[in-house]
Amino acid sequence: MIDPVRFRQYCAAGILIFLTSWAVGQDIVGEVHNSPAPPPLEETLFQMPYLFVESDLNVNGNGYQAVSPDIGIGIDMEGRAISVTTTARYDFVRKTNDSDQVPNEKGRFREANAELLYKLHSGSSWFITAGAEWCEASMTPYLKSNWSPSAGAGHDFVNEVDSWRFQVSYSRDLNEVVRYPTLVSFTPGPGQAALSYTCSLCGNGVQAIALSGEYPSPNSSAHWFLLMTLETDWFHETITDPYNLAMTEDQKSQHYHSGSFSVGVIFRFKPLHFRSTF
Repeated sequence: MIDPVRFRQYCAAGILIFLTSWAVGQDIVGEVHNSPAPPPLEETLFQMPYLFVESDLNVNGNGYQAVSPDIGIGIDMEGRAISVTTTARYDFVRKTNDSDQVPNEKGRFREANAELLYKLHSGSSWFITAGAEWCEASMTPYLKSNWSPSAGAGHDFVNEVDSWRFQVSYSRDLNEVVRYPTLVSFTPGPGQAALSYTCSLCGNGVQAIALSGEYPSPNSSAHWFLLMTLETDWFHETITDPYNLAMTEDQKSQHYHSGSFSVGVIFRFKPLHFRSTF
């Protein structure tokens, strides 16, 4: 369950980070206002690729350290009808509620994702998205990996001088695999040996809804961007011995909710001189 005291601490930290980031964003706004207005969406040509770097500060939900940074690099390709974004990210976060971890134990997340954005018609401000993410959480007592398909929708708000992109998406963890540094005893069953370093049916079935806002819209020609994401997720207790049916049913019946907030700055480099009417 979410600790009310920690939840209030997260909210306070999130508000502080938001206000700090908004102050930074005002500098970005000033730069955009002094720049030529971005072309209308219908006139934007497909440019590839934009290389970008990103750094975020995350206020994490229950079970992880309160605040953690991450860094990432990716490629963004914006077009009239279709846009594609790929990102690789490293998150310096550790787990805090595992019973087999010692205080201050370190951890990290590695992520790689790709997202396809389809505009409802050429030059439209409304779009739908589909994507997939691979994630690996490495803690001292175990290593856990999964992939997560996602789907969503959003809108680009554009006027003569400014633009915003808002997006909502849903994702679910699939194919969760846990690897241990030593042999672990399991109840044997199909795909699971009695003694194994790996549990391919362990996991906690995380589902999430994320709401994000990016200023200015990636469809603009700007270099600096401010990105904020608010996420809520729900899951069951982690399965530790999948063919111990009584234990597994009990673990699946224990449901929890959590959430996170992140704010980040993106710098996008100039594109290559390739243009198409795609």
